[in-house]
Amino acid sequence: MGLVLGRQLEANFFRGYRLGHRTFSVFFESPIALAVWGLMLITLLSPLIRSLLKARERKRASKEALTAKTLPNETLPAGAFAKAASAPGAGAAAK
Repeated sequence: MGLVLGRQLEANFFRGYRLGHRTFSVFFESPIALAVWGLMLITLLSPLIRSLLKARERKRASKEALTAKTLPNETLPAGAFAKAASAPGAGAAAK
């Protein structure tokens, strides 16, 4: 696309620059220009933001999985293991 529109884009850029009295502010003054710049920034930054959010979610999920593996007693009420061991038939299940 750059090869096809390169010369035309460059010519129109310099034309706008000259018509704007040789200042770059002409490209940021109108609401339409600001909308185009905003859309361009969103388009360029969205893959980066998406990958950062996915990495954060993966980190959070792995941290939760690690916590669940290392601390299983936190999910059970206090004394649950002692009650299960003293329950009738608990020894038969182990055989």
